[in-house]
Amino acid sequence: RGRDLLAKDRGGTSDPYVRVHIGDELLKARKTGVKDKTLNPTWMEEFEFTISSSQRQEHLVIEAFDKDTFGTDDTLGKFGIPLDTLAPDREYRDWYGFDASADEEETNRGQLELKITLSELVQMQPSAAETKAPGAGAVKAAGPGGAVASQLQGITVLVVGGRGMPKMDSGLLGKCDPFLTLQCGEDKKQTKVIKRTLAPTWNETFTLKVDPGVTELKFECFDYDLIGDNDFIGAVSINPRQITGKRSEWFKLTHPEQPAFNAEVFLTLTPVYESIEEAQKRAEEAKHASANAASSTVLSIEVAAARGLAAMDSGGTSDPYTIVQVGGEKRKTKVIKKELNPEWKEKFDLVVTDVNDMLKVQVWDKDMIGADDLIGETLIPLSTLVGKKSAQKWHSLYKDSAIMGEILLGINLPKPQGWVEDAAEETGPLGSAPPIPASPGIAAGLGSLGYRCCPPHVRVYVAGTLPDMSQERHMLHDSVIPQLRGFCEPRGVLCVAVDVRMGMYEDTAESV
Repeated sequence: RGRDLLAKDRGGTSDPYVRVHIGDELLKARKTGVKDKTLNPTWMEEFEFTISSSQRQEHLVIEAFDKDTFGTDDTLGKFGIPLDTLAPDREYRDWYGFDASADEEETNRGQLELKITLSELVQMQPSAAETKAPGAGAVKAAGPGGAVASQLQGITVLVVGGRGMPKMDSGLLGKCDPFLTLQCGEDKKQTKVIKRTLAPTWNETFTLKVDPGVTELKFECFDYDLIGDNDFIGAVSINPRQITGKRSEWFKLTHPEQPAFNAEVFLTLTPVYESIEEAQKRAEEAKHASANAASSTVLSIEVAAARGLAAMDSGGTSDPYTIVQVGGEKRKTKVIKKELNPEWKEKFDLVVTDVNDMLKVQVWDKDMIGADDLIGETLIPLSTLVGKKSAQKWHSLYKDSAIMGEILLGINLPKPQGWVEDAAEETGPLGSAPPIPASPGIAAGLGSLGYRCCPPHVRVYVAGTLPDMSQERHMLHDSVIPQLRGFCEPRGVLCVAVDVRMGMYEDTAESV
C-alpha cells in the first residue's frame, strides 16, 4: 500500500500503480492494478521473481506511476533495495520513501509499504527415502565402479484445489471453468473441469513417469471453453529431481502477459522410487484402506477478525460477514456494519467426513437491496490441518485473481479414528535444528507429582491498547512473533503470544 503520494491530477489526486523489476530487466517487470483517485492506495498484491546468484548484486527496483488516459503516465517516485542486503528466509516489512529527484521541487513524495521475503533455491540432498534398502521397494542401479544409487522413477501428484482464479467468462457473474494439465517429459495427464468457480476443488491423484534426463514437471491451468481454444490462466514448473520427500504447498501460477493474476494451485508431490505400476497399486490400496477405516471428525474454527477488506459500498466501507464451509456443512458469522477491519471472535464446529476435502472461507458484503457482494475467499486443504494444533493465522482473501484483504482464523482438526497416516516423509526446512527433548530428570520429577512434562516456553504479551498502534501490532503478529517462534520451536522451546486487544491467544503448546 502507499501513503501521501504525489497528486498529479487537477482534482488533487492520482491514479497510482506500481511497477517492480530486478535491475534493468524491464521486460520481466510486474505491475499492480491501478487505484483510481487516491493518494493512499491499498493493493495487497504479491509478485515472485527468480534471481540468479549474479543478480544478488542488483537492486529490487520499485517505481510508482500515475495512470493517464491520454499521454504518458506520470512518475510518482522510484527507489531501489540492494538484494545483497536481504537475508534468506527472513521477512522484511517496512515503509520505504522514494529517492529524491533533482528535476522536481517536491521533497516529500510519499511512501510505499512492502513485505519482502528472499528464499534460496538450492539443490536438495537425497533423503532417507532415496537411500532405503532394496527390500523396501526402492529401485537400484549400478553406477561407475559398481556403486549403487537409487533412481527416481516418477512423481505422485495430488491435485487438491485452486484459489484466486481470474474471471475468464463474460457477463456480470462471469466465472471460470478451470482444469489443470500435468506433464513430465512425454507423460501427460489432465484433471476434470470444474464448472463456474474461482476456487476449484479437484482432489485427483496422478503418477507421472520421470525418464532419465527429464528436469521439468510442468503444470498448466486453463479455462475450458466449449467453442474455440481454451484460455490460458497460468503455469508453474518444478524440477522433479529436487522433490526428495513429500511436499505439500500452494504453487503460484504465472502468466507472462497477465502479471496481475494471483491464481494458485495446492499440490502434494511425492517422489516414487519403485515401479510406476507398483506405486499406483499401493496408492489405490492406501486410498481404499483409509476410506474404509477412517471415521468422521470435527473441525473447530474461530473466525477472529479481518483487515484491509475492499470497500464494496458507495460510502467507502463494507458490511462484512463470513461463511465457512466444509462439504455440506456451512456456518455464518454476524454482520459488522460499515467496517473494513471487522472483529467477529466467533467459533464454530463443522463435521468432516473426508480429510482430503477443502475448507472454504468466504467474506461477503451485506446488501439491503439485491444480492450480497463477494469481497474475497480462500481455500485451505484439510490434509494440512489434520492432527495439528494451529495458532491463529492470517489468510489472504482472493477475488478475480486479486487479493482483497486478509482474515484471521484459528483452526483445530483432530485426527479421525482409524485415520491412516501417510508414510511419506514431509520435506522440512533446510538446516532446521532437531528438537531438544525435555530433561528426563525433570520429566521424572514432575511425573512423580502427577504432572505431565511440558517443554520450556516463551510467552509474548502484546500490551499496547491505542487504536493508532494497529500497524505496529500487525507487524508483531506478521513478522516478529513468527520469527521468534521459528527460532524457538525447533529447539524444543514453545512460543505463546497473547494479544488482549485483538482477542488473540496463539499457543503451539499442548495443554498441561
